[in-house]
Order: sequence, then C-alpha cells, then structure tokens
Amino acid sequence: MYFLFDLLAFDVLLYVLVPALIFVSVFLGIVFVLHVVGVFLLVIIVVLFKAYSMLAEVYHRMESS
Repeated sequence: MYFLFDLLAFDVLLYVLVPALIFVSVFLGIVFVLHVVGVFLLVIIVVLFKAYSMLAEVYHRMESS
C-alpha cells in the first residue's frame, strides 16, 4: 500500500510539477527577454534623443553664426 502511494506521488510529481516547472521557466525566460528588449529599446531611444538634441544644437549654432 505504501509503495502504491509512493508511485502515485511520483506520478503526481511527474505530471504536475514537471509541466509547472517548464511553464514557469518558459514564462520567466519570456519575461527576461522582454526586460532585455525593453532596456535595449530604452537605451536606443535615449541615445537617439541625445544625438538629435546635439544635432539641433549644432544646427542652431551654424544658423546663428
């Protein structure tokens, strides 16, 4: 009887915990990738904004001279 319960527990472990772990790892991977992409896009936007402001300043200086 104890062996049967042990086998049942192992089956539950196999069919419940393994897909749950796979789902959690995939979900965390997606969240991590989204975070990385978000930070990358933020850096690109900041760099482009800085470059645009620098170009606008240079253009303004050239215009005023």
